[in-house]
Amino acid sequence: MFDFDVRSGSDPLEPDLLMGLARLRAVGEEFCQPLANIARRAPLVVGPSWTVREAFNLMIDRHAGAALVASHGVLLGMLSERQIVRHLLDAQASPGELPVWRVMAPEPETLLESDTVAYAIRKLWTLGGSAMPIVRPSGAVFGLLETQDLVSWMCGRVNAGSPARTGQG
Repeated sequence: MFDFDVRSGSDPLEPDLLMGLARLRAVGEEFCQPLANIARRAPLVVGPSWTVREAFNLMIDRHAGAALVASHGVLLGMLSERQIVRHLLDAQASPGELPVWRVMAPEPETLLESDTVAYAIRKLWTLGGSAMPIVRPSGAVFGLLETQDLVSWMCGRVNAGSPARTGQG
């Protein structure tokens, strides 16, 4: 009925609880890592004069939901599947032939390479996004953080501590 000996007040699972708390603390510390330490795919970067069709075909080939729009290493905007669909439904002209700069989200919210994983998760969640550019303090493009990168990173952390992976238990 009880998980512990009611009469003595001792909990035979106390060592497990302490190990669990230690693991929780370690996971918390991992969420304080800077984004620069998170493995990500190389960002897809297109120029502002590319056509939407060119950019979208590359996004399909690379299985990317978004592309950074940059010129000379400086972030100008972000092109996502959402923006393409929005223009597809609203456009009088063929959106595939439009230049990327007419469809992209200009001056998107960004993350710094030094921002923590926890901050990035909160910012993505708050803004309702699935991808966000990462920039250096100078404003130069560093990368693109996608939700799948965070999920992959978290799964790696969970699997690293599981008994099946460590041989414990």
